[in-house]
Amino acid sequence: MRGNVALLGGWRSAAGFAAALAVAAMVLGCGGDCRVLLSGGLSVTCAEQPPGPGDPAFGQFGEIFVEGGGGLRVWVGIGDASAAEDFRALCSGPDFFWIVGIVLVATDRRDGFFFDPETVRAISSVGEDMQTEIDRIAADPPSFAGSGRVWAVPARIAAAENLPGLRVPCGWERVGLRS
Repeated sequence: MRGNVALLGGWRSAAGFAAALAVAAMVLGCGGDCRVLLSGGLSVTCAEQPPGPGDPAFGQFGEIFVEGGGGLRVWVGIGDASAAEDFRALCSGPDFFWIVGIVLVATDRRDGFFFDPETVRAISSVGEDMQTEIDRIAADPPSFAGSGRVWAVPARIAAAENLPGLRVPCGWERVGLRS
């Protein structure tokens, strides 16, 4: 057994090593398809992995993976503890809600923008002049950024990281996009 532990590079069990190897294969990808396994079990491309500390889109109180009406998915950081609680409460209930926040242009991001985590909130009702889609923002980020204007996108939450207690997926059943 001692020889097996050395062979496994210090792993305490073969099962632990196998699990780590499976995750590594998922992260490194097979055939050039880099994938990341999120804590909730959803597999995303490496380009879709959540922001980490030091990234301006990182939310101190969690990140949610939001899907636009056209299928584009982006991470939205939550930078306020009370906002995180609002997301938990609204995702556990039956009512439709919106994700609101200030859009910032980011030319280093594949979608060209992110929501300022300190401004992100979950709100049950917003004015029509605030409503848009993730896909529309990505098509022309500069037109949605600036002047501190707050925009609202439908809460179609596919996954969450660093946000314990949030029920995902969340939002689709209320807009009729998923069963």
